[in-house]
Amino acid sequence: MIKLVAIDMDGTLLDSRKELPDENRDTIEEYAKKGIMFAFCTGRVMNEIQLIWDKLPSVNYAVTCNGSLVYDISDRKQFRQIHGDTLTMEEVRDIYKFIDKLGYPMMFELQADGVVYAEKESIAHPEWYEIEYIRELLKETRVPVQNMKSYIYERTEDVGKINIFFPNMQIRNQVLEQLKVLDYDLAYSEPTNLDINKKGSNKGRGLEMLMRHLNLMAREVLAIGDNFNDIELLQTTPNSVAMGNAPQEIKDCANYITKSNDESGVAYAIKKFCSL
Repeated sequence: MIKLVAIDMDGTLLDSRKELPDENRDTIEEYAKKGIMFAFCTGRVMNEIQLIWDKLPSVNYAVTCNGSLVYDISDRKQFRQIHGDTLTMEEVRDIYKFIDKLGYPMMFELQADGVVYAEKESIAHPEWYEIEYIRELLKETRVPVQNMKSYIYERTEDVGKINIFFPNMQIRNQVLEQLKVLDYDLAYSEPTNLDINKKGSNKGRGLEMLMRHLNLMAREVLAIGDNFNDIELLQTTPNSVAMGNAPQEIKDCANYITKSNDESGVAYAIKKFCSL
């Protein structure tokens, strides 16, 4: 019997316009009333999740920053951290120096303190990184800093995750290959982005920490995802579902394929698995 449903957001819970389909919302609320628990399981940080959490009051948990920070969000005004596996600023500086030496333009972001820090000029020009489609999201969720390099050397507190946008997918892939010599978890969820987490910190690990907190076994969990930062998430439970819009490599990691995110594939999967 399924007791917890862990759902990726972008490309999964949200449609291609980054909006929440009514059918997904209604299905989650319906099954929550039957006693099933729900968790966001996302690369997003808390202020990005807050954009939609009012529409889903029954989602009580959040695995954020690709698993590095896990929260109980049942109290929306005072959420409680369950697990943390963060990057020190010394590690952040080493990563920044390594990538900066490669000489590629980049939008270097720090996910920390429940928000996303990004350079002011980059926020104003998403077209530089082929992310015009999230222009409004950037405006709503990014905290601008005048100079990211200076901020990195001034900041002392740990961060949950580094996210970087590059001018195109080819450059992202080149940097990804170069970074493999460093000991960090690397993933991506958008055409030009790269996520960097502490080694071993991923959505699967974050979900495992939540399962431990809730005293759940793998067979009691349903996981739904669509992209390369969802691989470990899908490997955490035998009840793994890939979206119809997922790349074939992700579909190959799952035990079931649902409809696409524009067809409310999350609702379809919940009804199939949670009605058993």
